[in-house]
Amino acid sequence: MACYLCGAPLARGQGVRRNVNSGSSVAGLFSTPPSLLLIVVSLLARGKMPSIRSYFALRTLCPSCAQRLDAQRSSRRKAMLFVTGFAVAVAIGLVVAAPR
Repeated sequence: MACYLCGAPLARGQGVRRNVNSGSSVAGLFSTPPSLLLIVVSLLARGKMPSIRSYFALRTLCPSCAQRLDAQRSSRRKAMLFVTGFAVAVAIGLVVAAPR
């Protein structure tokens, strides 16, 4: 058995199971990733927007890749909480400061 991300060999029972991105697909307008130009062309032609799907699956990782993945997810979560908290604080400030 080997790590799904780095390919390092793993002894039986030494792997860590994590839900990881296992692929993606694009459908619609020329089947390419959407860019601003393609979105404008699609809107002008009254076409559909490209559809992007990401696929996730439970895979076996080595402990170091699992630790790195957990750290990335934790930092993303913290960034999203910060942005959300900042947006809520700005919204509250605007409501409080609004003339009545």
